[in-house]
Amino acid sequence: MAQQVSVASIINPDKQGFMTKQGGMFKNWKRRWFILKGTDLYYFRDKSDTAPAGVIKIEGSLVSNADKHTGKKDCIELTTRDNNRTYYMFPDSHVEYESWVNALVRATEHKDRQARPTTAPVEKTTHTLFIRGMGLECKCCDSKVRNVLSKAAGVQSFDLNSDEEIAVIKAGAGLDLPSLVNILEDYGFIVSVS
Repeated sequence: MAQQVSVASIINPDKQGFMTKQGGMFKNWKRRWFILKGTDLYYFRDKSDTAPAGVIKIEGSLVSNADKHTGKKDCIELTTRDNNRTYYMFPDSHVEYESWVNALVRATEHKDRQARPTTAPVEKTTHTLFIRGMGLECKCCDSKVRNVLSKAAGVQSFDLNSDEEIAVIKAGAGLDLPSLVNILEDYGFIVSVS
């Protein structure tokens, strides 16, 4: 028999707070209490519920911005890997939006970066990365890509065009391009290289 999950029974959540979620069958918007614990995103009708209205398994999911699609400001699009369902939700403020996006992206990571096989460095000196997914027009997403590229070993310089979703990287010795692509993909971006 499955254990009953209530708001009170979830100890030390990774993130919690109110967001407004679009319904699955009827596309109306309802305010829900969300709790992120590990790779489970629970949502409840209110903070005192004894059972969740739903649970979203988010391991390997894609987190992106859905402002243009929904017409809602700071709207999160969460597309699950298992059943390929898309959920839309938005918090009360932009600060909370960025906090939720960061927490969800961390929770969706399902590969241990240290367990990945190492590959030989790439010899080419300039690479063009086409980065799609979370929408680089979002400051949070743009800054994530800039942060990853600025810390990557072997990247001498880069030019990021957020509107075109392209990063041109000038590489030096020691660039492990497959690992760099894997890191960006772990953040929910879709990356292709030319």
